Amino acid sequence: MVGQFLLGPYLDASLIGFAAGTVISILLLALTWRASRLPGTPAANILFAACSLVWNLGGLAGTAAITLGAPAAERTVQILRAFQNLFTIS
Repeated sequence: MVGQFLLGPYLDASLIGFAAGTVISILLLALTWRASRLPGTPAANILFAACSLVWNLGGLAGTAAITLGAPAAERTVQILRAFQNLFTIS
């Protein structure tokens, strides 16, 4: 009972955070893509923006799956979380 009560605000915050992160990552990718035409711009900036977008999309999809009723231990959620961490920059 207590776990279900605390899970709602956590999922709400995760959905809002990953949605905002996705929008910001799309904007960052668009801006770095435009700036790549300038001389001396490293391609690492585009790679960083793309990794940020993939990480946020994976987190958003995993959190949305849990919110829609999929158990956190379900294979689909685990695959989405693995997809999220696939492009994590350390």
